[in-house]
Amino acid sequence: MRFIKLSYLTLFFLASCAQVGTITGGDKDVLPPEIKKKSIKDNAVNFTGKEIVLEFNEFVRLAQQQDNIAIIPPDAIILSQLNKKSLTLSWTEALKANTTYRIYLNNAVKDISEGNSEVINILFSTGPKIDSLQLNAVVYDAFFNKPLPNALVGLYDSLNQLVPRYFSQSDANGLVSVKNIAEGSYYCKAILDLNKDLRMQANEIQGGLFTEINIGNTPNDTLRISLSQPRTKDKIKNVKYIPPGLIGLHFPKESNKDSLFINDKAVKEFIIAGIDSVLIPTGQITSDDTWFINGSDSIRVRTVLKDRSSKLSPQFVKAKRSESYPFHAIFELRDKISRIDPTKFVLLNDADSVKIKPDSISFSGNKLEFFANWSNYTAFLIHGDEGAVVGESAAISATFNAKITVPQKRDFGSIVLNVNALKKKGILQLMTGENLVRELPMGTSNKYVFSNLTPGEYYVRIIEDENENGQWDPINWETKRQAEKILWYRSIIKVRANWEVESTLLD
Repeated sequence: MRFIKLSYLTLFFLASCAQVGTITGGDKDVLPPEIKKKSIKDNAVNFTGKEIVLEFNEFVRLAQQQDNIAIIPPDAIILSQLNKKSLTLSWTEALKANTTYRIYLNNAVKDISEGNSEVINILFSTGPKIDSLQLNAVVYDAFFNKPLPNALVGLYDSLNQLVPRYFSQSDANGLVSVKNIAEGSYYCKAILDLNKDLRMQANEIQGGLFTEINIGNTPNDTLRISLSQPRTKDKIKNVKYIPPGLIGLHFPKESNKDSLFINDKAVKEFIIAGIDSVLIPTGQITSDDTWFINGSDSIRVRTVLKDRSSKLSPQFVKAKRSESYPFHAIFELRDKISRIDPTKFVLLNDADSVKIKPDSISFSGNKLEFFANWSNYTAFLIHGDEGAVVGESAAISATFNAKITVPQKRDFGSIVLNVNALKKKGILQLMTGENLVRELPMGTSNKYVFSNLTPGEYYVRIIEDENENGQWDPINWETKRQAEKILWYRSIIKVRANWEVESTLLD
């Protein structure tokens, strides 16, 4: 009963003294846990133990990730056991004699309240001295020529070794220092280690040097290491029916065309539809299931009657302006064109609806093209009667109409580029934003012209096409070829209508 009375008295006292206010817990804790004591001396030598105990100044917890506690060189697996303020690091493997080791705790130990942490490293040697040699490097993206942060740079005993003997990670500027290296010869490789397993995977951005480097007592220059993703062997895939008369698929350049069949007929014709993409004419199909055969692989493609009996619908495609033909209209169809009937096309001047005649109407593959030297027209109409186009699948075109604006020469500009005479081979590419506008192979000329350009802002890059295969190539470990260099000239070239601008590329 006495307890109850005292409780009420306390509540009464608190209520009578109550004021409106905010209760705070003081300043926010922003300091990481500090090591108060450890079972090993700083830079210990002749160390023979198999565990290290760290005592912190506060209660701590371990981060969930298991990859932020590591030993370098990676001759052991570090086990961790936490008890209040004490962390025990242990291993069962025998460490190598006369070797300097560094145990990293990369934000692995956090305080309980705010989760503050920092990088902790413990340096010791199993021999009489601490190795003090160091390798400095800068890593960068081979394509964009920009520094790569968080890249793992390692030293290996051989080019085929999977796990690095020594390693460190690049900072925001792509700079890295690999420390406490023993004197000797090593191979240097670098990766963006996505799965944190210290091993180079085919799908990871990577790079390195193909020859040994010697780490000795004399200073080494900072290595420059370019990283790229190797080109893996691609496969034929994404087979799709495009009714009524085409099959589209992803078709890498190195693929074998001789092993392709549609049903029992060998594929003889390919229509290029983009980079590594082709269209294959099906011809007439009489079944709801069509089999696409690639060597020993068979893919069933659904070709139901409703789809294969649909009519063709020509789709207008913008084309680059031609000097010889200011007007060049292209229409694409979902079938290889077998024949056309010119009498079923009508072309009218949009301004007065007067019937006009093109210089020519032609077709190739799945493209229908109209050519005319009509610099005095600004727009016109194209009409096609049903059956104006017949495809190899026996499909006919539906009635279609299109209004086409005729590009005028005065609406475009051009760029004349003067290029250093030392750049004899490569691919000269004109860019806008992230888009490739045009490209030209480089030869003995020092001057290159890009004409009929839409007004806007452009810049230039050059691919140093060392193997002259017409494309940029990443690193190739089998042939020991580095990624081809790309020179970026990011100075903006402004193109205005009816204007020619001249620019010089400077080294």
